[in-house]
Amino acid sequence: MKDVIDPINTDDKLFHDGDPSTGSEGTIVTAAWLNDVQGATISTQKEIKNVLADAKLTPDPNKDAQLLAALNVLMGRQTITSMMSAPINGSLAANGYIIIPTTNVNGVKKNVIIQMGTSVINASSGKVTYPIAFPVRTISVVAIKFAAGGRYVTIDVPTKTDFTVYGWVSTGAGNADTFGWVAIGE
Repeated sequence: MKDVIDPINTDDKLFHDGDPSTGSEGTIVTAAWLNDVQGATISTQKEIKNVLADAKLTPDPNKDAQLLAALNVLMGRQTITSMMSAPINGSLAANGYIIIPTTNVNGVKKNVIIQMGTSVINASSGKVTYPIAFPVRTISVVAIKFAAGGRYVTIDVPTKTDFTVYGWVSTGAGNADTFGWVAIGE
């Protein structure tokens, strides 16, 4: 970026209109001063365009909030749509999943995967296999029993491909029966 340009060469550093009735001349604008203004303007525009390019934004002469948008992206205050690196996809069947592609502030692409379903296990424990394997890790699995009367389910340590569920009744181990679950991973 170019240095700050010098102010116009008048006593008060301001521009003045001339007044023919008094013989007062207006401010004389030199080619050197105008070249400084032009150079500073071009330099500033290049600096701003570099910020937009780093944020992967294309300059648009019809928008006047692009620098703010670029700074928000670079500083991590991204909107949901700006973080997405591709469309959401998946399969919302009875046991389904959605893949939400995201991009972090460093430009690294990462998928957030949400899987869900219902299962029936007519035993006190059993395995549930996800519709798709989590490529990196399982972050969390939550299950809820679809029955009243002191019946519930718990989850053991989930893997990238499945989890173990245990059924309980108020007096101890019982059938897991029908339950719903949600798993989040990447």
